[in-house]
Amino acid sequence: MERTLSDLRKAAGFKTQGALAEKIGVERVTVSRWESGDREPRLSMISLLAEALHTTDGEIVSAITCLRERKEKIA
Repeated sequence: MERTLSDLRKAAGFKTQGALAEKIGVERVTVSRWESGDREPRLSMISLLAEALHTTDGEIVSAITCLRERKEKIA
């Protein structure tokens, strides 16, 4: 099963969306929207997220794609 952005955040030791948001310089609501699939991070944020979450750009993109596909199935 694919890991979500929320899974990746927690695995990297960020207990809250606010903690990750502070680390990468965005608002907490931005991280919330990414994790819920309401929005997707800009391409310029992928590497920054990957670095903060101790993972690869590919895994970030995979998590985003997985969430997008789940939301499309529901719609």
